[in-house]
Amino acid sequence: TVKTKDGGYTDYCNITVEKAKLASISVTTKPSKTTYIAGETLNASGMVVKATYDDGSSKNLTGYTCSPTKLSNVGTQTITVSYTEDSITKTTSFNVTVEKAKLTSISVTTKPSKTTYTVGETLSTSGMVVQATYSDGSKKNVTGYTCTPTKLSTAGNQTITVSYSEDSITKSTSFVVTVEKKVFT
Repeated sequence: TVKTKDGGYTDYCNITVEKAKLASISVTTKPSKTTYIAGETLNASGMVVKATYDDGSSKNLTGYTCSPTKLSNVGTQTITVSYTEDSITKTTSFNVTVEKAKLTSISVTTKPSKTTYTVGETLSTSGMVVQATYSDGSKKNVTGYTCTPTKLSTAGNQTITVSYSEDSITKSTSFVVTVEKKVFT
């Protein structure tokens, strides 16, 4: 209630004072991490989101949400930031860079059909399956790998090194074959 006085007259008037309403939000500082590998989860650490109100006031926020949080689209990815206060929702956005998952390792999931040789024979990779694992946890069978040695010239257990390259990254693994001495009959 507001009381007004003019000369000998007094009057009362009821007014309603409303809380300032959320007008907009903005990202004033992007997160510390803005480059990701496909499959990674957004990390909002270091990000500062500011709310501006219809009375001109502002404050830094917590309690906002970001979407998407799983970053799977390679290239520039737009992240939407949302904040709700008193049933008013405002959004803003910023961009992050999402790079292709990188090769982290390879493994021989199925050895070649032939694993026993005679000295002098050439390695056969028929039936062999080589699987690549990537930084996002995904796996796929690959071709285009190389094996060394291919000429099996020493009797005993022979370690075969398998190498695979992708996007200037080379990974290796190995498996063992048995090389037997030539038997003269």
